[in-house]
Parts: sequence; structure tokens; C-alpha cells
Amino acid sequence: FFGKSRGKKRIVQPASQCASLPSNTRIRRIVWFHIQTIFTYQQTLPILHIQHNPFNQVNVYHGVRIGCNCWTQRNLESTKYSDRAEIAGRYAYANLQYPDTSANVAVFGRLYSFEAAVRDSADNGHGHIQGICPDGWFLPTPEHYESLNEYGTPALRSPNLWIVGAGDNSTGFTALPAGFYNGQLDRYEGLLTETYFWSTKDVGSSVAKHVYAINYYCDAVVEQHPSSGLGFSVRCIKEK
Repeated sequence: FFGKSRGKKRIVQPASQCASLPSNTRIRRIVWFHIQTIFTYQQTLPILHIQHNPFNQVNVYHGVRIGCNCWTQRNLESTKYSDRAEIAGRYAYANLQYPDTSANVAVFGRLYSFEAAVRDSADNGHGHIQGICPDGWFLPTPEHYESLNEYGTPALRSPNLWIVGAGDNSTGFTALPAGFYNGQLDRYEGLLTETYFWSTKDVGSSVAKHVYAINYYCDAVVEQHPSSGLGFSVRCIKEK
């Protein structure tokens, strides 16, 4: 179900792009209140804390700065968009070997269709797609995922849960082997061996599918070209 993939590509973001990220050491705490989402950010650390709370659904996410960007440190698991609308096209990993959907979601997050991830593919005003992400966050572009190749996947993979190929997670990205949903066969595959993330750089009607894979057997974050009916994980980046 995957087409031709592209290999490793090194992209180093210019230092000037980091200028808008907090760089001082004075402790300040900034809190944004939204009807569904609470954000807190402590400037002395490249860590942020997100609590996504639509209709009493509480999902707590930590974040990490990698290069010039602040990423969510684990996969999304929300069942609702930030405006409270229900997310269709969401999946919880389950098969005969790993049947506990609640435990799977708690560790690996949910899997989403591309349509669910991008939603209406509207421009958030910064040339990005918010889609399934909380307010103030967006779906990473291919350039964002390709920039992670500067570090190599051992630095992105968690040191646990991978059957083989555990990483040192020196970046803090904490990639877990969440597997994927194969809608063509209506089954879940790849848990503990691989993970995939939705990405797009186009907005509006021209939106195009991109997905990036982190596997135990490859030291690069590799773009895949998926067919329809697949469910993958989602990470978000904080808008600057």
C-alpha cells in the first residue's frame, strides 16, 4: 500500500528562524485559556505542557524543542477537534495479540485518517493547517519531518517498547512504535516495530498527502506515499 519512498535528506534550519523562540533564562509562566484547551509554557525549559479538554476529555501532552520547533512529545489521542466537533476517521489499535484498546491509546495515542488529520485543510493564517491540532498548533510540513534527519532516528526513537531498534531518544521526540491501521484489510499492523506520521504542506483544495515513517531498520525519517484507507499517528508543532 506504500509507493516509492524518498531517502535521507538533511535540512538544517537557519538560526534566524529560532529568534522568536524563548531564549532568556528569566522564569515566566504564560497561560492561555480557551474553552477547551489550556496551554502553559515555562521559558527556562524547551518544554511546554498542553491540556486538551473538550467536553471533559482531558489529554495531557508535554512538548519538546527540537532545533527551532516545539513539537508535541507524544501522539495525539483526541476524539474531538478544538471546536468540540467529533473526529470521524479515528482508530484505536487492537488485534488478537494486543486487544486492549484503552491501554494501547494511553501509550501510543490514536491513529487517524488523512481526512481527519487535515480536516478542512484551511490555512491557519500562517500558511499551515491546524487540522486536528489544538488552537495555536499545526500539522508539521514535510520540511519539518525531513529536518529531523539532522539527528537520525536513533535520537528520535524511545529507548523502550521497540522489539528491536530502540533508540536513545536524545532529542526528546520519543517516537513510539504505534503501528498503523490498514483500512484496505480492516486490521491493525506494525505495533512495536514501526510508526508513521501524517504531514502536509499544502492548504485549501490543493492539499496533498504526505506521511513519514520511523522504523527499527532505518536510521532516516523516510517519506512514504500511501494509498487510501490508512490510519497513522499525528504530532503537532507550536505556531511561532
